[in-house]
Amino acid sequence: MIKEEHYKKTKEFFKSTAIENEGFYDSKKKKDYYIWQKMVRKQVIKVLKPLISGKIRKIADFGCGRGDFISRLAEKYISISFTGTDFSEETLQIARNISKNINNLEFKEANLLSLNFKDKSFDISMCINVLLHIHENDLDKALSELARVTGKYLILEIKNKNDLYNSTIRGKQEFPYSLTTKEFVSENLEKNGFKLKGIKPLFLFEPISPIIILLFKRVK
Repeated sequence: MIKEEHYKKTKEFFKSTAIENEGFYDSKKKKDYYIWQKMVRKQVIKVLKPLISGKIRKIADFGCGRGDFISRLAEKYISISFTGTDFSEETLQIARNISKNINNLEFKEANLLSLNFKDKSFDISMCINVLLHIHENDLDKALSELARVTGKYLILEIKNKNDLYNSTIRGKQEFPYSLTTKEFVSENLEKNGFKLKGIKPLFLFEPISPIIILLFKRVK
C-alpha cells in the first residue's frame, strides 16, 4: 500500500472508532483488542515503574489516542508532567474532555514523523500500539524522531515480525499494519544514541511472542 493511502485509512479508522466505539484498544466493544491492550499495559507499567524517581519530570505518550492510559499514569504520579500526543485532533478533543480535571496532563497534536518538540524535551517517552501503524518505509524516521525528543528512556511496543501469529494474520486486520523486529529497532536507535536495556515479551519467550516491549536508555 502506498504511504498516502496507508495514513489516510489509518487516520479515518481511528477517528471513527474513537467516536463510535469509545476508542479502539480501550473499547470493551472490541473485547479481543481490549484484552491484548490490558496485557500490554501491564508489561509497560512493569518497565516504567522502576524508572520513576525524583529526576523524572516529564513523560510523553506518543500516539495516546483518547488518553486512557496516560491519564491513569498522570493521576498516579502527580509530581510528573505528562504530555499525550496523537495525529488526530478530533481524538485529542475527546481526551481533553475525559481528562479535564487532571492538572498535570496536557494533549498536543503531533505527527510522529516530524515532532514539534525540542531535542530531549521528555525524560521518558512511550510509544505503545503505534509503530505498527507507521508505514514500513517510515519506521526509521519515526524512531529517529522519538529518539531526538527523548532525554533518558524510551519505551516502545512492537509487533514482532518473526512471530508466527503476526505473519499469519497480516493482511486480515481492520487497519494498515506494519511489523518490525527488535534488531531493526535497536540498530536504528543505536545510531541515535540509545542502547537496548530491557526486553519484555508479552508471552514467556521472545520467539513466540507477537508483541514485545523494549526499553532503551540514552547513552550519548
